[in-house]
Amino acid sequence: MHEFRHEYSRILFVKVNELKFVKKLQNQPEHIKKVILWTTIIVIGLGLIFWWIINVEKSIKEFQKEKLIEGLNLPRLEEEIKDFPSIEIPKLDEEELKKLEEQIKKLGEEDEEGQNSGPNNQQLQ
Repeated sequence: MHEFRHEYSRILFVKVNELKFVKKLQNQPEHIKKVILWTTIIVIGLGLIFWWIINVEKSIKEFQKEKLIEGLNLPRLEEEIKDFPSIEIPKLDEEELKKLEEQIKKLGEEDEEGQNSGPNNQQLQ
């Protein structure tokens, strides 16, 4: 019972002191009240900014790129590339390359002759 009275009197003392503090604030001039208000706002704001910076820093450290990529469900390009047909380029030796060049020249010459003697060309002359 003694502890209850002690606790109750302590709570009552705090409440009385709070009331005194509030009364003291209410009796202050307007400009003092504004200074107290803005000081309180700035202190709380700085505390919130500091808390936010700490949490952002913690989030950046704990950020896991792999989980983000898994969450986006992006297609795996490695798997899709494996499904593409492979293109094999034949290796030609020098003789075959010369033959191929000759064939290309012949086709080019034939194409030029065909253009010069074609019906469109005769109409232009």
